Amino acid sequence: MYDVVTFGEAMVRLSPLEYRRLEHATRLDVEVGGGEYNVAVGCAHLDLKTAWVSRLVDNWSGWLIRNKGREHGIDMSNIVWVPFDGVGMERNGFNHVEVGVGPRASAVTYDRGHSAISNIKPGMVNWKAVFAKTRWFHVSGITPALSDGASATTLEALKAADAAGVTTSYDLNFRSKLWTSEKAQETTKQFMPLVKVL
Repeated sequence: MYDVVTFGEAMVRLSPLEYRRLEHATRLDVEVGGGEYNVAVGCAHLDLKTAWVSRLVDNWSGWLIRNKGREHGIDMSNIVWVPFDGVGMERNGFNHVEVGVGPRASAVTYDRGHSAISNIKPGMVNWKAVFAKTRWFHVSGITPALSDGASATTLEALKAADAAGVTTSYDLNFRSKLWTSEKAQETTKQFMPLVKVL
């Protein structure tokens, strides 16, 4: 069914134009990005049949992420949708990027707390169906760092990929703002027997 399946978070990225600081911005450029999402985009541009799996709130920002993925040729049909509750108890993640110029470095702030993907749990994704006739599965260390549920779901996905004979890759991509090195090592050790390619 797929050449490549990736699993993870995508965020809406807001950036001021013309190298402005966010505090001085009057307009923002809107893009979508995320580690595993970006891998899916790259694979789709190589004419590989690609799917991205995640959990998103069913509102404008979720639709934006879905639509941008479709524009790149990614199958976005494996998203687990969360009804929008009107107040944002669960939300889709955002990041804000000030592009650096001259001596001023670029700066990024993340707004991803209580994101839909951080509330994912094992059993929410039908991995057996996702991995039917799939060749390759990719995930990174960002996804399990989001929450214990995301970590458990990553392990569930890796086990399902292994059972289906799917080649897997795992980008360590350690983010100290998301978890400690001790927790990352403890979690990653569970994954390594299931990873075919590093």
